[in-house]
Amino acid sequence: MKISDDHYRLLADKLNETIAKNPAAATEYQAAGLSPKRLRWDFLWSSKIKIGDSIGMGPDPHYKGTTFIPIYDYANDDHIDTALRKICSEAGCDYGAAKDASMVPKLAVVEGKQFLPTGSSLAELVYKSGVTDEPEARRVCVVTANNKIYCDQDMVALLQANERSGYIEDVLGNQHEISYNGANLEIDDYHDFAAKHSTYVAKVYSVSVRDTDDEHGEALGEPDFETDTYDFDSIRSHALNVGISEYNSSTLYSTDPSGTRDHYEKGIDVYHYMDIESVNGLPATHEQIAALGTALKISPSYDMRLQGAESQNKLRLG
Repeated sequence: MKISDDHYRLLADKLNETIAKNPAAATEYQAAGLSPKRLRWDFLWSSKIKIGDSIGMGPDPHYKGTTFIPIYDYANDDHIDTALRKICSEAGCDYGAAKDASMVPKLAVVEGKQFLPTGSSLAELVYKSGVTDEPEARRVCVVTANNKIYCDQDMVALLQANERSGYIEDVLGNQHEISYNGANLEIDDYHDFAAKHSTYVAKVYSVSVRDTDDEHGEALGEPDFETDTYDFDSIRSHALNVGISEYNSSTLYSTDPSGTRDHYEKGIDVYHYMDIESVNGLPATHEQIAALGTALKISPSYDMRLQGAESQNKLRLG
């Protein structure tokens, strides 16, 4: 029996609500090698729709809601799965016609597009030989913002059987050790991975100051601002070139211009700044700036060190 228009609308409304709450689910299921059919039926079970049939499996007599659908009436000729697939396809959650995990298309990591709107990211999970220490298998996986790794079950089985035989490779080729925390596969230093795997939009500028009797010196003209997109390596290269040595909650900056020619010949000190405006397309957080600064091996500002010491004291004092 073909699904009725009213039941289809109810099904679409509830599934779209569930999909909106789980925007990375399709990518996570694909990374785990799970079929689109498994995904759409899991969406159905998560939608809290009451299911049954119109004969002996109707809703509880005390049930006053309006979300009952006689799913089993539509089981013939797979009408219900056809409806589920249409809804998921329109929501961008149908990644192929696969009927089993072995047919699921593989993901790919594309530099600059490795992050998902949820904060999860695509990276490569690598299994290495215990004999030669060389990579034997690679799979694109999903790393969530709370440090959970989703990958296909064959790869997971390899790593479970051979602990410490794998690592995560970020978009720049850096290797990050992984281990199991209970049943969950995690990156040992997630913040270092996130800093090196990310894409940044930063505003770069410098301020020239001539030494005078005034405490702050004399600023020479207005700074020129230049905003561009950077990966971790290009930020590290810029930081080394201009002597950036500290960071605060939003900016990387230089603190000692004394080694420059302008300082010796003209008495002019040039300070360089890099304001981090966004990380992976979202506004930068203090935690992301701190992770970036730590990965660059530069120091937190005095105020940040003071705040850190105060936080530690509060923890010790309870």
